[in-house]
Amino acid sequence: MAKLLLLVVVLYTTTNYVSAKGFSITKMSGIMAISQDLYSGISDTVKSFKQSSTEAPPEANNKLKEIEDGTQGLSETSNNLNTSLSDLNEATDVINENLGVISDKVNNINDVANVMLRRLDKVVQNLARITAEFTKIPKAVTNKMEQMLNRILKQQATQQTMDNQLLQLWRHTTNIDTWYQKFLIVTNPDRPLQQVTYDTFYEIVTTKNNEGMEKTIDYIHAMFTTGTGTSSIHDNILDFVNIYQKQLGFESKCDLQRSFQEQLRVIYNIVVVSELRVFIMTVFAYHRKQIEMKKPKALGGDFITEDYKNDLRMVVEKSLTRMSGYLQAMKIATKDSSAEIFRCDPPNPVINDDVFRLDGLFGLYYFNVQQISSDCEVNDLNIIDFRGDFERLDSINSPAFVSSYRPRYQCHGRIHKCFQGGKKIFCEARLGTGKRYEWMSNSLTAYDCNGRYIDTLAYAPCTNAICQCSEEGPKSTATRAFNLRPQYSDVKKNKVVTNVKLRKKDKVVHIQIQQGTLQGEGRIDENSLEWVPLGKFIRSVSEDEEGFYWTDNEETLPLVEDQDYTYVAHDRAELNLDDILVETGYIVTGVKFERQNLNPEKGLNKSPLRLKVHGTKFDYVEGKLSIPTDAQELNLDDGQYFKWFNASLFDVETDRNYGRARDNISMEGKRDSMLSGGNRIDARPNSVVEFQPTNFDTDFGQTTIPYFDARPAIIVNGVALGGIGLTHRGAPGYGGYIAPKIFSINHAEYIEIDIDDISAAAGEIVENLRNEEKTSEEDNYDEELNPEDEN
Repeated sequence: MAKLLLLVVVLYTTTNYVSAKGFSITKMSGIMAISQDLYSGISDTVKSFKQSSTEAPPEANNKLKEIEDGTQGLSETSNNLNTSLSDLNEATDVINENLGVISDKVNNINDVANVMLRRLDKVVQNLARITAEFTKIPKAVTNKMEQMLNRILKQQATQQTMDNQLLQLWRHTTNIDTWYQKFLIVTNPDRPLQQVTYDTFYEIVTTKNNEGMEKTIDYIHAMFTTGTGTSSIHDNILDFVNIYQKQLGFESKCDLQRSFQEQLRVIYNIVVVSELRVFIMTVFAYHRKQIEMKKPKALGGDFITEDYKNDLRMVVEKSLTRMSGYLQAMKIATKDSSAEIFRCDPPNPVINDDVFRLDGLFGLYYFNVQQISSDCEVNDLNIIDFRGDFERLDSINSPAFVSSYRPRYQCHGRIHKCFQGGKKIFCEARLGTGKRYEWMSNSLTAYDCNGRYIDTLAYAPCTNAICQCSEEGPKSTATRAFNLRPQYSDVKKNKVVTNVKLRKKDKVVHIQIQQGTLQGEGRIDENSLEWVPLGKFIRSVSEDEEGFYWTDNEETLPLVEDQDYTYVAHDRAELNLDDILVETGYIVTGVKFERQNLNPEKGLNKSPLRLKVHGTKFDYVEGKLSIPTDAQELNLDDGQYFKWFNASLFDVETDRNYGRARDNISMEGKRDSMLSGGNRIDARPNSVVEFQPTNFDTDFGQTTIPYFDARPAIIVNGVALGGIGLTHRGAPGYGGYIAPKIFSINHAEYIEIDIDDISAAAGEIVENLRNEEKTSEEDNYDEELNPEDEN
């Protein structure tokens, strides 16, 4: 508990630390600046009091001279006096001005001090409120509830009611946990206790008052059942978790360690464990109490009276009824709860670490039409579709500082999508900077250029154009390939996909999977988690052709374009953003990129790229893949055990996202993604994005957007997946990021309420207990009455 309280204090101190830090640094430095200005003002004021010295009037040798000189000296003295008075007036004005400044600065100091006091008061109030709230929490706590509460406390929206709900549940389960620890002591045969200790424990277990265990478990059951007659507007804690999640903003929903559905499952598991503990303790207490009160049949008694049998039967029935209620509540709640997990925006993304882009794929070029044509007769810039190198532009007789120019960076592909460029002076970037242009401005000079200063085009006679370069062909070194080969988990070893991430490797975009061993009810053996290697793509280039080989260091395979890999180009640059969920009874065991349409008989496939997810049949309860265990080779496309899922399988009549045309996430006129912060998911499933260059006015069109988020879709140990998706995270005016997201198994689809006849089930349990006890006790007493039978 001390650890929890410490975490809470640290948490809320950290929450207020941003404002506190801003004050302590920014405001205190402001006070220092004010103090320095104040000191300078006072110093200047003091200096203004200093008077320049005046010379004494000369002494006369005779009285007449003295009178004449005295008269002249009087005039000079009068002038000096007037000058001194004038200086004094000026000094007074300076003093008054500085007094005003001093007054303003003192007021500023008072304002800053007031701000400091208000903020300190707010911090103290927050700490006092949190400390007062958490002094009510019981000392005993299970690790699971501590972890969940800490996570929930970090999400402050709609926090108070959520805290109250979880604190009530925590308090009740903690009491049961405490009683169960005592139960383990009571039932330890190596530590006999006094009879009063047993009696006290039995009273707690069997009593029906508010302090007893039966009332506690009834309170828990009431929290999971609507219509209990309580005054709370949130009778069902599972329903409230769903209400709570819908009120959260993006920042509170991203980077979750578990989906909200998984969080419901944790709550459910904790409650069921508590219920089972109560069941064990209650049955034991009734049995022990009966044994102590009744004599054996051989001594004239009866082992199980009808009263005891009925009491025990009622206890079992109530326990089964409650567990049935938990199952029903869980099934209903999980249907409305989100199973998706996605990432927050990285605070300070590092290129080729946290994020990556299609380097050099699309860019805008500024050139003169004479550099791609022998003359100036290009009447319509829209028809330009040029493939080749830019020629040298000469302006021999012009006033240009640079008389000839040929671009340092050639376009290894297609020049198209042109518009008027105007007369511009620019600084061509140095090699290795990743840029083509440092700046474009007619107001800067060669002294401002850290690369190559070019003013040739400003005096060129022909039209200047700005066109898009789309890299393609063997000479291109741009990142423009996507891996279409599937990645599978090792299904023979009962492994499934547990996480995914987008990667740029060998100048190819991949989707990589993490795998882990499946266990019962969708659990994963955390010790088995590993990322499946991608292998290596080796680019093969000749004068007119290009391609790839793939190797895993054991074998090398030639790859086929639009089957094993594909290129993004000017006329096939779209990527679909979908949530691909597998059907009930399947679990995710693979993923790949593919083109939306089948390859044509001739030419390249120009349809959008999209996700395709591989599923395998499995047994939810046992945690086993439903595949042959004795097969030497498995065909992972065998429809008897496996199935591929994509957006084409969605029913447009019933799926609200796919009964409409795709949303277009436009990149037109957007700025570099790395310049933005606070990106949020702005794409619905059934969207499409087209890769484009950035805005010429802000970035000179030097970057392909959107970027890709290279981080794993889930930040902690992986989970068994029911689906994988691609989404877009962006901010207005910026290119944003393509990011993966995952969906945990939809547990609601596997919850079955199979306790049809609770009374019959309870009767069977009680009868079995009765028979076991009767047989055991009669055997023991027979041995005591007839010890000679042992021989």
